[in-house]
Amino acid sequence: MSKVFRGVLFTLAFGATLFAQEKKFEIGASVTGNFLRTVNGFDTDHSVKNSLGVGANFRTYFSKRHGLDISWSYSNPAHTYFSPSVGSTPAVGVTHKTWTNEATTSYVFKLRSSESRIQPFLLAGGGALLFTPNGLHSTVGSVGTTAKLTGVYGGGIDAYLSSRIGLRAQYKGFVYNDPANAVIHRSTQKLGHMAQPSLGLFWRF
Repeated sequence: MSKVFRGVLFTLAFGATLFAQEKKFEIGASVTGNFLRTVNGFDTDHSVKNSLGVGANFRTYFSKRHGLDISWSYSNPAHTYFSPSVGSTPAVGVTHKTWTNEATTSYVFKLRSSESRIQPFLLAGGGALLFTPNGLHSTVGSVGTTAKLTGVYGGGIDAYLSSRIGLRAQYKGFVYNDPANAVIHRSTQKLGHMAQPSLGLFWRF
């Protein structure tokens, strides 16, 4: 396990312990859509097929407006790297599925302080994205996990169906350094962006 990922897990666990308060826990599960923009740089194009995924989160509010969200999500999209021919150098390309895991923590701000059943919110934070090509090998051996630090921003709406159960529609955006491809040894060396809308249920304790 990478040092980056271990550090993120420690931060998430510490945050949960620090901010959790009685009767203010929320645990959620969702279906996500994952849309990564095409990145171009250094004669390399990196495109990713849109995909569905799953997510889970823990959220706690330590006042009427302020809270902490700890999230994980998983998807398995197809990544394509392509470099066109330049002079005597032939064109190279590869397409493969990549397990993508998100581990992030975010500050949450409710736009309403009342106990209304409809609660819009904003969030911002950071964490890590882990990219693991499925069963691929490069000329130097197995292709392992690449961890990238990421910034997170977004918002959404909580609709309370009862005092315990609610529906959450949410958007999160991730900004990170685009991962290199170890199979063809190509990198765009640019910033990547993933848009992640989601819809799910949450339970309050």
